[in-house]
Amino acid sequence: MREIKQIGAVVRLPQTFRDMKLLVAFDSFKGSLTSLEAAEAFGEGWLSVEPTAEITKIAIADGGEGTLGALIETMGGEWCEA
Repeated sequence: MREIKQIGAVVRLPQTFRDMKLLVAFDSFKGSLTSLEAAEAFGEGWLSVEPTAEITKIAIADGGEGTLGALIETMGGEWCEA
């Protein structure tokens, strides 16, 4: 069992959580975070506890706000004005 002390708390991670591969995919948080910003925040938090984790972050959307941004980010596109 690995212990990590952080901000007055002790987190104990069993061996099975070490060297994990994570796929992080959040929808946006309307008016505050894009889906990729949310995934980045989660990834930073996870790595602060388990720095050996391999994290892949992608932007997703449900068809509402943030859909075009998620598509552009995920597919490597760019905004164009017409």
